[in-house]
Amino acid sequence: MIESQHRPTKLQSTDLMGSRNFDPDQLFRDWTVAWLKMRQYNVAPKTYANESSHAKKYFEPLGHIPLSRLTPGIIDDFLVLVAHQGRVNKPGIGQPHTVRICYSLLLAILKDAVRHEVLAKSPMAGTRRPGIPLAAPKFLSEVEAKVIMKAVAESGDARAMGIMLMLRLGLRRNEALGLIWDDIDLKKCSVQVRLQLGRVRTTEGPAYVRRELKTLASVRTLTLDGYLVERLRIHKLSADRAEPQDYVVTLGGGEPVEPDTVTKWIRTVGSHGLASTSLPIGCVTLQPH
Repeated sequence: MIESQHRPTKLQSTDLMGSRNFDPDQLFRDWTVAWLKMRQYNVAPKTYANESSHAKKYFEPLGHIPLSRLTPGIIDDFLVLVAHQGRVNKPGIGQPHTVRICYSLLLAILKDAVRHEVLAKSPMAGTRRPGIPLAAPKFLSEVEAKVIMKAVAESGDARAMGIMLMLRLGLRRNEALGLIWDDIDLKKCSVQVRLQLGRVRTTEGPAYVRRELKTLASVRTLTLDGYLVERLRIHKLSADRAEPQDYVVTLGGGEPVEPDTVTKWIRTVGSHGLASTSLPIGCVTLQPH
């Protein structure tokens, strides 16, 4: 097993990799131990702890192989093994980032082996870099959506209106937060999704303004059901101001709400909180339109 070292407070002369007499055919395990011992002086403690942990947990299959015998094929097979281990032991956890971390760590370890003339050429040059597959779209079930809807409605928080718009209309978070009262026609029971809330840099710091949607096809007019119309009327009457250019979802003064605070807030809602809840970009829609 490749053991990690505790981060020392003082550099010792014996820690220098160049001060050791390395056998060109030394094992990958031995070189990695020496490399990690020097690595602790070059990176932040958190980075070092992460790299040491990955080396200890995953690199054992390579440990007995001499550096000079490592080939691109062996490295590729090893990375496939790491990916498989992640799928079998913890489905959906550690994939694909663990494989990418192992690849990057091997790249650094073997590059330094070449620099220290322990290895003539790194096998990483012919190794395929693991790709990151597109994440599968995440959607809330109707039951999950109704649980969230009930919790936010009972919270009495002004941000609840944004969650209701997302769940009832299938809006993206920043689309819901970017709505102004001029976008909503309560008499015609309709809402125009024309812009979204976005962050910009100003001389006074970051600010949130209405910006273009991701695509022209995202511009649309949706129908409000009776539930939303009633909720919007109550919400408008309770607001300290609701001029046409004021934001629908606001904590005061018609000003926009920072998107990340809404995401954090939703996890605290309810008697036990919704800590495991993360509203996906495309939520389930509770009304047909």
